[in-house]
Amino acid sequence: GTGGLLYDYNYLTTTAGSLSKLGVIETSSGFYFVDILNKCICFCNGQSVINLSDKEGFHAELINTLSYEDLINDNPVSGYGINLGYNSTNKDVYFSFSQKDDSFTLCFNERTQSFTSYYDYVPSWFINKGSVMISTNPDSNELWQHFKGNSNSFYGKTFPSSITFHIVAQKKELVMNGASYRLEMEDSQGNLMPNEGLTSVQVWTKYLESKDTKLVPRKNAFRRIRDWNIKLPRVENSRDRVRGPWSYAKFTLENNSGKKMILHDVTIFYTE
Repeated sequence: GTGGLLYDYNYLTTTAGSLSKLGVIETSSGFYFVDILNKCICFCNGQSVINLSDKEGFHAELINTLSYEDLINDNPVSGYGINLGYNSTNKDVYFSFSQKDDSFTLCFNERTQSFTSYYDYVPSWFINKGSVMISTNPDSNELWQHFKGNSNSFYGKTFPSSITFHIVAQKKELVMNGASYRLEMEDSQGNLMPNEGLTSVQVWTKYLESKDTKLVPRKNAFRRIRDWNIKLPRVENSRDRVRGPWSYAKFTLENNSGKKMILHDVTIFYTE
């Protein structure tokens, strides 16, 4: 070094940056920021800036959902702005977007290097201290610690969990028939609940859709040890199967008593 003022610097990028005071967060890997001009999430590792959302297939999603006019206000406490949080235990980075019509929280996991989930909560503040993560409730007048208390409960309100699969035919068309999966369910005291599992399923394409159908053991859901087999619902008000060149299948767990579920492999059965 030469001492005194820094005498030289290099730009890592001149096409990306953050306009939000809470739109940047540091982790042990680098730092993340939200660029509302380009409507993207970026990551800087000290050597380069990576457009993370484009790289992981979220380009169209953020282009269609982020509102520059709302987010530029940069005040999530008033309902408009961006807030980022980090859970060092699970290596999860949280991106909360407070907007007029479509507020949401998106999670990115550093271990899997992928966006893993949407969350129903959109706090105005994330507060990180070591492995503890705290956020504010929707009215910003209470503090809540994450990963404590009952599963599926945020700020005293219970939400369902769901996972959606996108199934694409290798040939021209697929017909949705059934599914199988393995899971483990425990109550809030850690006791196994072998006779309980996912609570509903729905399948749809662009033109055909089934109802969100309740899964009833021994009626349309059958268990053997920890493996479940289910029949996928048919088109609403019809006996026809949902069919098309692609389809979505959404599995939901309504969890009002703080149960813990671990969902393993899911297999979708269809004919072409």
